[in-house]
Amino acid sequence: AAELPLQIMAPALFAIVVYWCVGLPAEIWRFGTFLSLVMLMSVTVSSLGLLVGANVPAQAGAVLLPCILLVSLLLAGFYVHPENLPSWIEWAKYISLFFYAFQAVVLNQFEDLEFYCKDDQFLTLTATA
Repeated sequence: AAELPLQIMAPALFAIVVYWCVGLPAEIWRFGTFLSLVMLMSVTVSSLGLLVGANVPAQAGAVLLPCILLVSLLLAGFYVHPENLPSWIEWAKYISLFFYAFQAVVLNQFEDLEFYCKDDQFLTLTATA
């Protein structure tokens, strides 16, 4: 409980700076949703750290938690699109902490937006052997 103000303020500062520097849509409800998601994710990951720290020895926790977070990040869709995961591991994306947060942020920022390219903006790639 004593750490809660810091767990709220640090991600809030991060979200405020990143949101406007990246140039995401200047709509208050989208910004509020983004801010809420970042703070919620911060509290969730901190809670996972407390859970692991309370239930396993320190040396095991120092190895276990980074492994859990790394696998969770790999399955979230940042690096590999969830549709491109092999079928034997595809189910694991649903237990990733970051999968849901990433999907929520993407939907929040890009839902109802349309992108258009002019004819001269298309790029054709050809393979060279």
